[in-house]
Amino acid sequence: MKFRDTPLLPWAIGLVLGSSAALAFRHSPSAALLAIGMATALAAPPSARRWVLPAFVGLAWATVRLDVAVERDADAPAHPIVATVVVLGHVEGAADAPRVVVGLRSIARYGRPSTVRPLRGIAWLSLPAADFDAIPGAGAPLLARPAPGAVLRLRGWAGRPRPPANPLSLPAPPLVLRIGSWRLVDVVAEAPAAGRWASALRSGLERRLEAAVEAPRTSSLVRALLLGDRSRLPKRWSRTVDGWGATHLLAVSGLHIGLAALLVGLTLAPLPPTWHALRPVAMAAAIGLYCLLVGPKPSVLRAGAMASAALAAHSLRRASAGVDLLILAVVGLLAWRPAMVGELGFRLSVLATSAILIATEPLACRLSALPQALRRPAAASIAAQLATTPLLVPLDGGIHLWAPMLDLAAVPWLIVALSLAFGWALAGDSMLGRSCWRGLDVCGSALDALAGLPANWPRRLTVEPSLAVGLLAAIVICLAFVGSPRLRLALLAAALLLFGGPPPSVPPSLVLLDVGQGEAILIRDGRRALLVDGGGWRRGDIAARVVAPALAELGVARLDAMVLTHPDLDHCDGLVGLLEQVPVAE
Repeated sequence: MKFRDTPLLPWAIGLVLGSSAALAFRHSPSAALLAIGMATALAAPPSARRWVLPAFVGLAWATVRLDVAVERDADAPAHPIVATVVVLGHVEGAADAPRVVVGLRSIARYGRPSTVRPLRGIAWLSLPAADFDAIPGAGAPLLARPAPGAVLRLRGWAGRPRPPANPLSLPAPPLVLRIGSWRLVDVVAEAPAAGRWASALRSGLERRLEAAVEAPRTSSLVRALLLGDRSRLPKRWSRTVDGWGATHLLAVSGLHIGLAALLVGLTLAPLPPTWHALRPVAMAAAIGLYCLLVGPKPSVLRAGAMASAALAAHSLRRASAGVDLLILAVVGLLAWRPAMVGELGFRLSVLATSAILIATEPLACRLSALPQALRRPAAASIAAQLATTPLLVPLDGGIHLWAPMLDLAAVPWLIVALSLAFGWALAGDSMLGRSCWRGLDVCGSALDALAGLPANWPRRLTVEPSLAVGLLAAIVICLAFVGSPRLRLALLAAALLLFGGPPPSVPPSLVLLDVGQGEAILIRDGRRALLVDGGGWRRGDIAARVVAPALAELGVARLDAMVLTHPDLDHCDGLVGLLEQVPVAE
């Protein structure tokens, strides 16, 4: 069966298009308009109806699920509000700045209950750290943490972080809700039993990680591997992973889900054959447990849905293709939460997975110069990078050159490190657990070695961060792997000329980069560029998030000189991070 003949494909595309359109509306389409559209789709010829009808059904369903009527000034900066939210994930972030992702149900100006409006999408709830362990409930005992599924009514402030006034192509920042104290929060409905159990399980694991004060770096690595929380990683590690295009290694995805299920399956393998029917059930339970532990992140939900469907098909002795499982997961997830289509993690996960499933075999056939054992892994890495390039170029300012080759070594490293992390989490303080911890410490030294590579190595191909150019670059490089050798060579040369050439010569200019509190000044003369200071934040990586993308947008691939005026954090921190991402001559 061909890919386009998959029965659920039109419905997956329809839900994607309908949910995207519903998110783009400021107000809900009227029922009459939706009815006219549905009638038109039903009257279309059968060949067109197969594709048009699911799009209108997806739009109608997303409109009902999203409640997209929005008060236009509800998300004004520092606006006092009263909001009702449902907790979607677990508490993450630094100890002095905890936060949790929530789904918005309603929002109103404080003191004006008549302005209550349903609000679409998700937001980050910034939690107060001082009384973090006390949430007064309405007649209920104190809760340790807001568990997934709890419905809260809060009084605080709502606003979107102001993006830097630089030439950037970054996505719109999410809405952030801030509360000054848990005394301003009421528990409307407690979390379901599964949410409370998952919160308790995660809290226990985090307490064990916090107790490892003698090895904070290893603890932060385990937190990133198991929970996908990179907030405690050393900046050097985080910058290295991002700078080499290996961010996906520390994002919980299909490899984590598959390895968790595989470990359970291998553990139960010695059981007698009469017990083998329980293996799929135990593996599905492990997948559900791990999804609850990590939280409902888009990549986790996508991988969990695909793995569960594959286990169900295996138990029913039905053949299942990877593409069919992906389409089934997309339909199920968007039918459950249409707002997920607007999340970057969902888009990257679906694009990368579809590319791996569809393009790995054709690309592997073209990589005949590589050894047989490396063709499929290299092809899968290249396919995933090409598919996600249109979304990542605006964020990274270029295409990471070494990412496919790095994956050949990084994926085995991740399998070993993740297996040790699972072993430590299950074995606790036993001899096996301590051995796993020592092995994780060795795995961390590999990140130190990667961070120690010369910063002047070209790590990415600088291109204009726009969706159109990123898509064109992906298409051109993809075409380089098909056709005759002469055509491949010609397309590669064209790609290098278009995107890898020197930046255009510019007249002498001075650009003041917006870094908030602090300073960053770019001075250019022709193809020479000098940066004076680089800004700095108390938390976060300003080099990766602001300075490097701004330089890439301006066409600056290297710096002839870097100048530090004085060693205050808001002037020097960005330079330290930039040294690991951009070649600097002096």
